[in-house]
Parts: sequence; structure tokens; C-alpha cells
Amino acid sequence: MGAAYGDNSAALHRHVVAQLPQVQAYWVINRDSPDVELARSVGPVLFSDEIETYVLALQAQVHVISHGLHDVPTCASRHSRALKVRLGHGLTALKKTKPPPLRSLESANRVFGLVPVSSDFERANKRTWSIPDERIVVTGLPRFDELVRRSLEVDTKERTVLYMPTWREWLPRSAEEVKRSEFLTRVQGFLGSTRLQEVLEKHDLVLEVYLHRLLRDEVAQLIEARGRVRLLPTRVDVQAHLAKARALITDYSSVTWDMLYLGRPVLFYSFDVDTYERYRGGYLDLGKDLPGPAAANEEDLIGLLDEAAGSEWALSPAAVEWSERVFPWKDRGNCARVVAAILERIG
Repeated sequence: MGAAYGDNSAALHRHVVAQLPQVQAYWVINRDSPDVELARSVGPVLFSDEIETYVLALQAQVHVISHGLHDVPTCASRHSRALKVRLGHGLTALKKTKPPPLRSLESANRVFGLVPVSSDFERANKRTWSIPDERIVVTGLPRFDELVRRSLEVDTKERTVLYMPTWREWLPRSAEEVKRSEFLTRVQGFLGSTRLQEVLEKHDLVLEVYLHRLLRDEVAQLIEARGRVRLLPTRVDVQAHLAKARALITDYSSVTWDMLYLGRPVLFYSFDVDTYERYRGGYLDLGKDLPGPAAANEEDLIGLLDEAAGSEWALSPAAVEWSERVFPWKDRGNCARVVAAILERIG
């Protein structure tokens, strides 16, 4: 509960504090979180282990929750009459959501009275969670507002591409076992490729690598970044790097949609798509229907990068089609639409 300050909830929190001073907004966070001061710089902070937090949670009209009920005090989540809003982590498409242990998706989401989504496409995906249709509202994702703003402000003198492989829950947990995994072999093969350095040099690019938080401890120490490849530190403002990147390389991460929202290409390194489909899967055909070109090996991926840079980062027809399908708006009004939906529900 309250381990970090970031993502859609933080974007909405900043919007509410700045634009709705009549609303008393609190951010609930763990006392030992490294983000305490960051959250406090925006507005009042409550610690998850304080009695005051439980009292105020029971009195609140609205609970905005990023992932699940563990984001708010347990007694308040069970007994409060507050409207519970599930913002979620990202656009639900490339990764199927799994319920908590001993729960179903229906039971885990029954408590939520409002579930903002990006589009009718995502609404259809959330319907599979057995959430009543009237609770799902198309607003857009709050973090997209800040991403657009930051993309207009960023210093683009350095030409970067961002590589963000996502977490795989079937990966071994020990460093020794990770060393022998296909994942590390493929990632190291790509990042250590001489041809990759040649392509980066040819187009005057730097490849920034950011690992999912659940991969960092096991993988970061095993990756050797050299030349024009840069391994980003654990604690970094990811949106700042997304905002300046000319393109994104990923596999099945929801940041795919952040990049498409900016009108920039995504290249997919989906070398283990069959394994991913078996263990997790998505809400679309990950082998045939991705919003961008895909490669199953490092040579093809580097070729796609060379081609994308040579085309001045033109979007593929598939990316254009997906962008139109997934984003009914490309503006900075997502937070305002979420707030409007909340106010409509609470009267």
C-alpha cells in the first residue's frame, strides 16, 4: 500500500491539487517510501500506518486507487461508502490482468464504482472482468496529459531511443538462474551487438535501457552497457525519458500506448511471444496484431531500428490504425474528464 508516488494516480493528484483547491486531497504512502518528499511537495501526505489515515479514509467521499484495495486502508475499503475509482497502471491491452490469490477478477473489482478507460477498445477488455458496463467510463488516462506537456518542453538535442522490456513472472528469481535464462541471453545479445552500435552511430542515437522494477535486482547487475547504450538508474523519471525518445523498443509493455499517444513509433522485440502467451497473454493477438513492426531476433530488431530512423520515425500503417482506435482524444483533457466523471457520480 502506498509504495510509490507516480503513474496515473499521481498525475490526477497533481491536477486536483492545482486545479481544484476546494478539494481536500491526500496522498497515502508508506512511511519508508523514498517518494514521501516528492508526494509532500505536491500536497498533504498521510502515512499508511497512522490512525488518522483510517479516520480520514472513512470520512472521504472518494478513494482513487491505482491497482487494488491494498492501496487504501483495509477497514476503510471494506466499510467506507466512498466512491472507489480504479485508475489502473496503464492501458489494458497487451497484458491480461490476473486476479489476486484466491480471488476472481469479478470479486476483486466488484467494489469499484468507477473505472476510467482510454477508449471503447479498452472498455471491451475491462468487460471481461465482469465489471458492470455503467461503471466503465471513457475518459483517457491522466498520465497522458503530462506526457504531452513534457514532450513539448523537453530538450531534444540528444537523440534517444528508449528500450523498456517488461516483467515476466516466470523468470527465475535468483541471479544465477537469471544468467541462464533466455530473457537475459536475448537482451544481452541485442545490447552487446556490434551492429547495434553501428546503427546508433549512423543515426547519432543513444539507446536508453530501463528495466521493469521487478527485473532490476536480478538483471541490472548482469547487463553491460557500453558505447551508445546507457542503462538508466533504478530511480528515474521514466516519463521524462519517454517524452524525449524518438521511438520505443519494448515487448508487451503498456508504455507502448504512451509512445503512440505522442505519435511516435514502437518496435517490438517479442522473441518469446509463445511463452508469453502461455503464461500471461494479451487482449489482442500478440503474434499478428501488434501496433508496430515486430522482430523475433536481434538482427531483425536492429534492422527495424535502422529502418525507423531512416524514415524519420514514420508510423507504420498498423500503428496509425491502432492509434485511431485506441485514442478518441489526443489532448491534455484526460484528467479533467476523469474529475468530471467522479463529480457526476458523487453529485
